[in-house]
Amino acid sequence: MPMEMMIIVVHFMMYVSTIGFGMALANAFIGISHFKSLKELTLVEIKAHKLNGRIAVAIFYVLAIMCVIFGLMPLLNPERINEIFLPTVFWHKLAGGLIAFIFMTIKFLIARYKKDFIYDNGRIIGPIGLTGWGLAYFSSNIDFYFYVNPVMGLPTPVLIPNYLISILF
Repeated sequence: MPMEMMIIVVHFMMYVSTIGFGMALANAFIGISHFKSLKELTLVEIKAHKLNGRIAVAIFYVLAIMCVIFGLMPLLNPERINEIFLPTVFWHKLAGGLIAFIFMTIKFLIARYKKDFIYDNGRIIGPIGLTGWGLAYFSSNIDFYFYVNPVMGLPTPVLIPNYLISILF
């Protein structure tokens, strides 16, 4: 893939991850508003909660697939195999990849197949999903802005605006 195309795709992934993390935060705030039991939610709130959750999970898994593809690229070029062990890349793959994927999958399976359980124990299950999204989002930001951007010759911006955009979204 030409470098110009990679820059476009990776930037797109960062924008989409900011939107996805914003959706995950919105979903968390809906859950926090009824911390004791999600059974107290109105029908409109339940629909918003489900829609936000579905969008956030879909974005997460699409980005996970794209990250796996980009993560396997260095393995195809023996000269770049050492990139896997760089600190930002390694922690993004471990914490933001594997651990986040496990957390999101646990939350997704419970939300999808154990609806009564999640309504009673949403205060436990919700943070598991948000933690997964948080690990993926923060480690991808750090990996992108402190490893990918310098390699591509792009300036490293301040990260705070990304986080504020997610919160505002």
